[in-house]
Amino acid sequence: MKSFVKSSQQEKFVAIGECGLDYERLFVAEESVQKMVFIKHFELAKEFNLPMILHSRSCANDFNEIVKEHREDFPKGVVHCFTGSEQEMKDILDMDLSIGLTGLSFKTEENIAVVKQIPLDKIIVATYSPFCIVKDDYAGSQYVKTKFNSNLKDEYKTNELVMGR
Repeated sequence: MKSFVKSSQQEKFVAIGECGLDYERLFVAEESVQKMVFIKHFELAKEFNLPMILHSRSCANDFNEIVKEHREDFPKGVVHCFTGSEQEMKDILDMDLSIGLTGLSFKTEENIAVVKQIPLDKIIVATYSPFCIVKDDYAGSQYVKTKFNSNLKDEYKTNELVMGR
C-alpha cells in the first residue's frame, strides 16, 4: 500500500485504528468488505511500525484468523471494548495483545467471569466516554461505588455529567 502520509507528518501518528470486524453492523458493511478493509490496516501498521487498536464484535473466528495471519506486521496492540468469551480472551492473550475494558465489558455475569481472568498487565481501562458506561442494569453495576448526577444533553452544570460523559 502506498503511504498516504507525508514524511513530515509521520511522527504525529501513534497507532493504527480503531479497526477490525463488527458483524453486528453488517448493515453498514458486509463481511467481505470489512475483511478487505481490515487487512489494509495491517499494511499501514507494518509500513509505519505502529501498534494497532483493534475491534472485534460477534466475529471472533474471522477476527482471530486474520490477526494471527498478520500478527508480525505490528509491534503491539489492544483489542478494545472487550466483551468476548473465555476462549476469545485466551486467543487474544496468546497473540500477545492487551485487552481494553469499558462498561460493556461488565454487562453480564459471564463477561465479569472472563474479565477476572485477564492478567492485570494485559488490561487497558478505557473510559470510552461518553459511551459504554456501566449501566444500572448491567451485572457489573453492583461494583460501581462512585455515581455522578447527570443532566440531559446541552444542560451542562459544574460538577455534573452531561449524558453520561
